[in-house]
Amino acid sequence: MVGAGLLAVTLLRATQSGTDDQRRADELFRQYGPTVQFPQRMRDSLATFVEVERLQTQKRAFQGYLGSSMKYRICKMFTVESGHLLSKHSESCRYPHGHTRRIEVVVSSEELDSNDMVLDFKVLKLAVCEYIDRLDHSMAVNSNDPMLESIKAVHPESLIVFQNQDPTTEVIAKDLFDFVAATLRNGFLGQSSSGCTYSIPAGSVELERIRVWETPDSWAEFGSA
Repeated sequence: MVGAGLLAVTLLRATQSGTDDQRRADELFRQYGPTVQFPQRMRDSLATFVEVERLQTQKRAFQGYLGSSMKYRICKMFTVESGHLLSKHSESCRYPHGHTRRIEVVVSSEELDSNDMVLDFKVLKLAVCEYIDRLDHSMAVNSNDPMLESIKAVHPESLIVFQNQDPTTEVIAKDLFDFVAATLRNGFLGQSSSGCTYSIPAGSVELERIRVWETPDSWAEFGSA
């Protein structure tokens, strides 16, 4: 027979420990609670304590989740007229064609900077626009595409060659992500057309994703889960 005092202490200690100990506390209370002659006030207090501790544990876990996921986010969008051909495709996409692509660059931070921003939209544009703009009025091609040499002979300056990959929207999104992520990781210093200096301190913000729209109702993206 377990005494009321011993069981009470066991339950109180267990509920203040980890999940396994809380489970043990529940088992102890269900097993011995009905047979031990607790004063009614103690019985009510212990039952309430076990339940309150369970709810508080769930609340702390949820608050931890919120704390790790709640961030400031900004998005800078770009539009390019972009051509490609997909040599692996079985239908008409294997022929040269183009899309009006909208490109979204989503950046986040847990804290705002001294200007109360995640990042100035202007500096984000300065940092990445040249790399993105190279897609505009260009033709993206797989390095193994049989038409590569023919296109190169006519318009070599328009080619963007992807090594051993078809330049699908997914592949383009990953390529852009790798460039922008490296830029933010290493930092950026540049000037606007008016001569104003802008900078991104290395590692101060995080690139969450690059989303590339192929058509008004179809997009692909690459980024963190």
